[in-house]
Amino acid sequence: VSDRGEYANDPTNGYVTGYDTEAPSWGQTAEDAWSAILEDDFMAGGFTWTGWDYKGEPTPYQWPNINSHFGILDMAGFFKDRTYWYQAWYLPSTPLVHLVPDHWTWDDDANPTTNPERAVCEGMCRPKDPKGPKEGGAAVDVWAFGNTAYVELILNGKSLGRQAMPQYGHVAWEAVDYAAGELVLNGYDSDDTDAEVVTSDSLTTAGPAASLTISLMHQSDPSFYFKGAYNEAEADSSEEVMVVVSAEVVDADGVRVPTASDSVSFALEGTTTSAVLGTGSGDPSDHTPDHSSSRGAYHGMVAALIQTHAGSVTSGFKVVATADGLDSATLTISE
Repeated sequence: VSDRGEYANDPTNGYVTGYDTEAPSWGQTAEDAWSAILEDDFMAGGFTWTGWDYKGEPTPYQWPNINSHFGILDMAGFFKDRTYWYQAWYLPSTPLVHLVPDHWTWDDDANPTTNPERAVCEGMCRPKDPKGPKEGGAAVDVWAFGNTAYVELILNGKSLGRQAMPQYGHVAWEAVDYAAGELVLNGYDSDDTDAEVVTSDSLTTAGPAASLTISLMHQSDPSFYFKGAYNEAEADSSEEVMVVVSAEVVDADGVRVPTASDSVSFALEGTTTSAVLGTGSGDPSDHTPDHSSSRGAYHGMVAALIQTHAGSVTSGFKVVATADGLDSATLTISE
């Protein structure tokens, strides 16, 4: 069980850490369960409960927590951190590395008046001074999921070491001294000093929220959102089409603000036959009605489901995302 963007268990508000460390008494973490299945020939396969989070069964919590934490994806279809573990080993021929946590924006002085956009240092982020981070800064446990032979962690241009990636496992750097800037994870096929970077992941410290961005979710496979004969030459213009878009709260440089919870509203322009059916953020404790066209961002992200038709897509229309105090964002939906 896990939640996107959470790095400490929070029974009061109903959140589970995103590190793959938590499981019910009758279950296992993704890494523990699937490494055995993948390594042992006598196991033909397994079933992950579940692909997506769902309403109800908020194990290990209860009301007012309203949906499960089991999913590989959250309720809005956003990737959790452990989604990348599955991706790495389900598609081992496609190089991938992923940093955990999914942001590098931590509060290292415990002063809410400075850098309020930074996340509270708790869970896998720990004050270096037991009295609090104000005097001694913070240290963060950094994990790497991936399928390259080796991975290297680099903070603000300084290497923190290269490690071999265990098959079906992960790599960890414990208690990395937090410093605002850029954290980079490089993947390599060998441990040679001149080995080329095969793939990489990076995180940049975010500043104050400034604007919204909007995009089609999973743009690499947009046909996922179209139904039936839409892509055929004789598709009927009245054929129903579903589109999912995502909006992010970002700073002036376009970096997602991980603490942002701004209420984001979605509206359509240039169409009279389309509608925003609902929104989602993946927040397992959000009681906003599913059909609302506005929703608070969860760790800076929110999605909208739009019902339209092939004819509207052919002629084109716009999706506009707005939030008080932030620059709006517009996306054109077209063929």
